[in-house]
Amino acid sequence: MAHRSGPLASGPQHDPYDRSKAFGEAEVRRGIEHGLDATILNPTGVIGPCDDRSSHMGQMFLDLQRRRIPALINGGFDWVDGRDVATAAETRGRCGANYVLSGGWHSIRELATIAKRTTGVPAPTLNLPLSIAQR
Repeated sequence: MAHRSGPLASGPQHDPYDRSKAFGEAEVRRGIEHGLDATILNPTGVIGPCDDRSSHMGQMFLDLQRRRIPALINGGFDWVDGRDVATAAETRGRCGANYVLSGGWHSIRELATIAKRTTGVPAPTLNLPLSIAQR
């Protein structure tokens, strides 16, 4: 676990999801000021067993299995296993501290390869530059 520092993403330029997380953290901090014994965990992208619907990654894996993704993007993300997040939540950190939970960076190609081992469905062979996805 690494310590997190820096301002919260609470401004109008941030998306609603980030602002809601910032609001939640601010509420926990107010509780800490009044005696709440709390540690704040900031996981990177969470992935794990039973992630088969409702999340963007769960949908990506389903789309790979159903062959609905014609190409992969040359990019990736930092993921942490949801089970590791649960374990970290049970571990006592310093009261009031923020910890970033990271499992490591993995490319979209690596994730598609993992999915192939599970489903037997080959990953798309075509790779597109990240700039295509950012448009």
